[in-house]
Amino acid sequence: MNDQARFESLEIKLMHLEDALAGLSDAHTRAQRELGELREQVRIIIERLAGHEESQGASATAHEPPPHY
Repeated sequence: MNDQARFESLEIKLMHLEDALAGLSDAHTRAQRELGELREQVRIIIERLAGHEESQGASATAHEPPPHY
């Protein structure tokens, strides 16, 4: 393999690596955005559950003995 062919082969490999890196970067950006959205949704759900528990007080069934007694 002469120098020109080796150089072209390296250029092609570099082009593919650059393309793969750009794809990974895009995927990482999307994953980070989705993770932020999911964290916000979990925070909202936790706040709603906390508010629901506070408004309901202690559960009526929390102090009842199990049915086998």
